[in-house]
Amino acid sequence: MFADHDLPTPHDQIIFPGPLNSNKDTPVKVSTPLTTSYQKTMAADVDRKVVEELFGHVFTTDTKAFLDKIFPLKPETHEFVEHHVLDYLRARKQISREGWKGLSEKPPNENAMYGPFTAACNAIRLACKEKCKTRTSIQWYDRHSKAPKSVDKDAADIRPDVIASLALDSDRDNDVLTRVDNDIRAARQQEEEVAATTQSAGATASRTGAGSGPQPSKQDDKTEKLIDIWWQRVHCLVELKVQNDQKNMYDATRQLFGYMRQVFREQINRRFVIGLVLCGSDMTVWLCDKAGCPELFIRVIAGMSLLNYEELGWDTTMRIVPPNSDFHNALFSWAPPILNNTVTSPYQMRWAIEMPSRDGSGTRETFLTLKPLSLLRSEVMYGRGSVVWAVCKATDPPGPQRRCARPSTSAAEGFFYELAKGDGTGSGAAQLGTLYSCEDVSIPNYPAKALETLRAAYTREPTSDGDTNKKRPREETTEPLLQIACNDGDTVNEIQSSLFLPSSRIFARTLIEPYGWPVKFFKDRLELLVCLRDAIKAHKCMYRRGVLHRDVSTGNILICPLAGDAEKAAGRLFDLDYGKQAEVDGNSEIAVTEVSLDDLEDIEKAIIKRSHAAGVERAALKRLMPFFPKGSFRSFDYVRTLLQCCPPASLQSPLTYADIGLLPEDEAAKMPKFGTHKSQQMHRTGTGPFMSSELATKARNFGTGNLTHDSIHDMESFMWVLIYLCCTRDGPGGIRRKEFREKFSTSEHQMLQAVVYYFFEAPIEVMGFRKQGLFNFEKKSQMEEWPLPIFHDYFAPLKPLVRKWFEILFIGYQYRIYATIHDQFLNAIEEAIEEEQQRGVEENAEIR
Repeated sequence: MFADHDLPTPHDQIIFPGPLNSNKDTPVKVSTPLTTSYQKTMAADVDRKVVEELFGHVFTTDTKAFLDKIFPLKPETHEFVEHHVLDYLRARKQISREGWKGLSEKPPNENAMYGPFTAACNAIRLACKEKCKTRTSIQWYDRHSKAPKSVDKDAADIRPDVIASLALDSDRDNDVLTRVDNDIRAARQQEEEVAATTQSAGATASRTGAGSGPQPSKQDDKTEKLIDIWWQRVHCLVELKVQNDQKNMYDATRQLFGYMRQVFREQINRRFVIGLVLCGSDMTVWLCDKAGCPELFIRVIAGMSLLNYEELGWDTTMRIVPPNSDFHNALFSWAPPILNNTVTSPYQMRWAIEMPSRDGSGTRETFLTLKPLSLLRSEVMYGRGSVVWAVCKATDPPGPQRRCARPSTSAAEGFFYELAKGDGTGSGAAQLGTLYSCEDVSIPNYPAKALETLRAAYTREPTSDGDTNKKRPREETTEPLLQIACNDGDTVNEIQSSLFLPSSRIFARTLIEPYGWPVKFFKDRLELLVCLRDAIKAHKCMYRRGVLHRDVSTGNILICPLAGDAEKAAGRLFDLDYGKQAEVDGNSEIAVTEVSLDDLEDIEKAIIKRSHAAGVERAALKRLMPFFPKGSFRSFDYVRTLLQCCPPASLQSPLTYADIGLLPEDEAAKMPKFGTHKSQQMHRTGTGPFMSSELATKARNFGTGNLTHDSIHDMESFMWVLIYLCCTRDGPGGIRRKEFREKFSTSEHQMLQAVVYYFFEAPIEVMGFRKQGLFNFEKKSQMEEWPLPIFHDYFAPLKPLVRKWFEILFIGYQYRIYATIHDQFLNAIEEAIEEEQQRGVEENAEIR
């Protein structure tokens, strides 16, 4: 069994001596992508991400139920598949009593499987085309030695064995493609035979020239180009293995999932993907939804031709706008004119997308994408898979549009925008995005109910002790990606997870205004600080109204021009996809209980003597002390520590509620309560690189107790956003540092690479462990040793702000008091903005 923790790391290992290890006397292994082959690194990285995303979310269902729901052929079509197609194949000797032509139950190697399997699939396709009108135009290809083409260099080493690709709807073109494909496969087979003969001849033959054999004819470049297959046109994927055992099934399925991930990455309009695994003579059918007898094989392959495009995963509410055209000429991605055009990057493609109109009349408007703002999550196989575009319509450009697959148990993103925005008044409301339109997308003929049924009945309950589908006991720590139980060592009976139930998700779109660009493209330090400040104001506003954002990241903080003037920009906080609603009323952080007069006076005297000569308001002190029922003098420690970090505005006035980080009792009673919302098991909310230390590790930084996502965790995410930009950006404009674009070997650069990897690029658990290490009395100085020293020189003036934010968080986690953490963060960044304004523009032509 291949357990999750046994997976290879995505990069080669180098020895990095320094402070990043727990024991300074022992070197630590540091991963660096710059020391390895790029293709091998990317392949291993894809495999790692597949395991991370699908861990605990792979399920099986009954074969008949699956076929009935996913390939819902009509009765007359069903009879046609079972009889006429079978007769057609027998008449052409494609299938006989011995089985499929060329396919053996025990093939000698994988090379012996590719051609016969591809031929069988194409024979079924042609049978469907001859006997009835096919709805999809596809062709099956053997591509085990040639990866599908891509504008994305990361896909260079991802090679499915067999693929079905969208093809031109022309008998002549398909015949040419089939002939050329066969010719090239024969030439490659001849090359392999020649190579094997040459190798067996040994060194002597090499010296004498004997055994060189006839050289295969070279295929014309134009001929090769005829069968170029692009990832954007892939319809179905197949992975083949010689043997049907536990290891081969596991390997094949993981490879297939990697191919599916690439489909989602390049086909933005794909809702779900179907793939096949053939181990020996047994086939399994896989459907990745964001969130065998001959008859069954025929039905699966025939279904690829007989069902509509939307029934096979394509989104019919999205159309591609051809180059140099407008949305009136938009076409579906499988239309022949689109297939004839050169494939472009998903970042260069324009889409026409339908959305409800703003007036609520039920009419629909078409919006044209201007540019993608974020496509990184389009490849996510389990999760929301959020994608963000900047869109417009001819008369009234509204701004960014998002699409995602939210859990059916979660409220729609538009609901949170309306709730957080309220009447549009109040501090921070202006810094929130404004909802233009939203909807849960419904596509005609899309089998949403079918998928929902499969999720609800993903596996059979065991009927007896001998039932082969009975789950066997296992520890969560050793749960692999796939749980495979074999009955006799040859037959795979079950592939499923015991950790989770299938997740029901709803495909949703949200249209928000105004338009903006990610904060990483700041023009200077002042704009960066202003946008972060505005985003914190927005977060405070929505928090006070009972909405917790829970996904602060560089992509969700936008720079938006004021009145269309890009020189005068403000920050806006977007993306409430992970937002949570709370109880707005009836919650006080802690009730004011009776405190002895002696204790009050003792603490007050200690504060006057050692921290603040003007003392503290008695009401504020009475509210503070109940936070520390087991030791009243801890309240003094808290006040002293907080004042060192955040000095009061006046030294002559008594400390107020705000000075000691509290709200008056009446205001605290109106604060939202988020403790009722607990994260799902094994599920974290937020963007990994910016996730707080506690949420990433699922453990408190200090002490023990229940852990609930709250305001302090989002404030920590703001700090990590700033640290990330200061470490990775090459000054103004948001260009990535040149050190990451070049190979380097100096210890200084290795430190930079190691810190960025450990804190922002490693698996979530590793990032969380490193971040949590900073919130430790013994390791507190590591903030000065690790992140701060690698700041780009341009960001050196922002180090004091990071230090202050870190101290605020440290105190909040230590004492679990953070009612006014928004104000504390805002006060600190306002000071930094004022200093930046006084500093002015540097005398540097490049910076200007």
